[in-house]
Amino acid sequence: MTYTAPASTTDGTATVTASYKGLTAVSSTITYKGITLTLSPSTATVDADGQSTSSLTLTAKYTTAGTALPSSTAVAVSPVSVGSVSPTSASAVTTTVTFTAAAQTANTSGTVTATYKGLTASTTLTLRTVSLSLSPSPSSIPADGVGTSAISPPPRRRTGRGRRRAR
Repeated sequence: MTYTAPASTTDGTATVTASYKGLTAVSSTITYKGITLTLSPSTATVDADGQSTSSLTLTAKYTTAGTALPSSTAVAVSPVSVGSVSPTSASAVTTTVTFTAAAQTANTSGTVTATYKGLTASTTLTLRTVSLSLSPSPSSIPADGVGTSAISPPPRRRTGRGRRRAR
C-alpha cells in the first residue's frame, strides 16, 4: 500500500487503516509538511530588446519550519522564444531568478514557471517591443564634405516620472 500526500500549503495528518477478512484493523497516522512555492517578479513588464531583464524571487520551503526543500526546484519560461531564465534550478529557500527578454517584433507575453514535484508557481511577464527611428532634415545632402543634415530622435515616451506639481 502506498499513501500519496496532497499538495498543501499547510501541515496535516492522515490516518491509514488496514484490515483483512475480519482481522483487527491496524491504523497508522502519517504527518505531511505543507510547502510554500511562490514566484514574484520585480517588474511584470520588460522591454523585448534582447537584453532587458526582470528579477524574480523564487521561494521554495516547508511552510511551518521555513527550511529549504530537500531537492531542487526547476524553473522554465514558456514559450521559449520570449526569453530565458537563469538559474534553471534552485535548492535554497529563496533564490533570485533572472529573466532575460528576447528581441521581439510585436508585444507579447511569457510565463515563467517554477516546479517542485507536483507543485507549480507561475507568473506572466509582458514583453513590449522597442522601436527606434531617426528623422534627418533634409533627408538628402550633396556628398561634398560640407553639406549637413540635422538628425532628430523621435519624441520620448512619457513615463509619468519627473513631473513637477503646479503650486
